[in-house]
Amino acid sequence: MAALKNSLLRRQKLISNDRNIDLKNPSKVKSVLIVTNDENQSLKRRVEELFDAASIYHLFIRPIKEDRTVGFYYSVHDSDFNLTGKLKNDKLINLLAMSIDLLIDLSAETELLEYFVKRSSASLKVGNLKSKDNETYDLMCPFGQTDKETIENIFAHLNNLTKHAS
Repeated sequence: MAALKNSLLRRQKLISNDRNIDLKNPSKVKSVLIVTNDENQSLKRRVEELFDAASIYHLFIRPIKEDRTVGFYYSVHDSDFNLTGKLKNDKLINLLAMSIDLLIDLSAETELLEYFVKRSSASLKVGNLKSKDNETYDLMCPFGQTDKETIENIFAHLNNLTKHAS
């Protein structure tokens, strides 16, 4: 059943996002969505330290059907989609509708998380330089040995790229 649902998720046409790419200095970023395969509270805290003026949201895959996330944590499971691949979880629907300044995708390629990364209207999407799906991202950075190192590299890249912008 899960294989059929994942197949339908892959086949769904992407909603065309008429996004305006907006490269902001990290001090001007107001909202960040980090996407990882697993919940990682220490990573979220590090992102909060670096992007201290922003609200930090965290999306990850949950292994159980029941969603127990609260606050700025969001999790996705196969059961959040109906048999045709339509999202039915209101909390996740609201996440897609949010205005996000920066999306950082640290996940390994999975259909569930790709669904959200591709459909997000985030102003700037950052992904792994080694990703096969380079059309999804606006900025691609080399990933470090750890997620924390990667976040610090992305922060440094954004600082350097926007250093002389007004």
